[in-house]
Amino acid sequence: MWNRDSHRRKPKWRALEPHEGYLDQDYDFGYRQIAKIATTSTLSLLREQRLSRNGGSKSASSSIERVHLWGIVHSASLTEVKYRYLVVRDPVKRFVSAYQNKVVNKRYLVQIAAGQRGKRQQSLMLDQQLEMLPSLAQYVQNFEAYRCIVRIDSHTRSIFELLEGLDLSFYSEVFPMEELSKFWQRLGDHLGSPLTSAHYQKSSGGMTKNLGRVDRDTFEKILSITAEDYQYLSAFYSVDKIVSEWEQAHRKNRQ
Repeated sequence: MWNRDSHRRKPKWRALEPHEGYLDQDYDFGYRQIAKIATTSTLSLLREQRLSRNGGSKSASSSIERVHLWGIVHSASLTEVKYRYLVVRDPVKRFVSAYQNKVVNKRYLVQIAAGQRGKRQQSLMLDQQLEMLPSLAQYVQNFEAYRCIVRIDSHTRSIFELLEGLDLSFYSEVFPMEELSKFWQRLGDHLGSPLTSAHYQKSSGGMTKNLGRVDRDTFEKILSITAEDYQYLSAFYSVDKIVSEWEQAHRKNRQ
């Protein structure tokens, strides 16, 4: 059970158990946070709302790392609350998004190779002779080796693996990422105040463009890597649908 005094302790990273997630016992709801499924935005909104009602500044900002640590500090077994929520995402899009964010945009592997993220991670990269800025094809080809990098592993581990195959009926509601605004509305209903963010009101053009750049061989390998989640999330996503989306995006990219 979450201890109300836990925020006074120095927060530590830890992996959540399958049944755990962010709790708000005042409003009797919880939310399972999963990397690359709008977790940063959702936790930021929940943090701002919680600080505001506890007398803090609603506009208080913090680093992404601190936001996630805050979420971990306020996480415990979701069995402690009546309403439990989960947001899921198309597995291929989640995989490509993790690559684009960590490898390309944030140059995370470049930082590791330069020794900016600890000697152990740097040694792992050097031992495996991993490229610092691999193309998506290179990344996918050597994916198991790249998973030795902690942050890569945590952002690409399948939802099935993270939840250890937990029956999705455990959650009161499961929202596909395409219904993120509906999920935030549901949280706002609990809290009595709306949760809104401009971040996910953007178009999906970026992901469509990224999909269109994926060659067939690489796409099929990603499908193989994510197959477990397509089976687990079959009520929300299908291989047929993402194949159709990829084909359309690929044709458009070649024009």
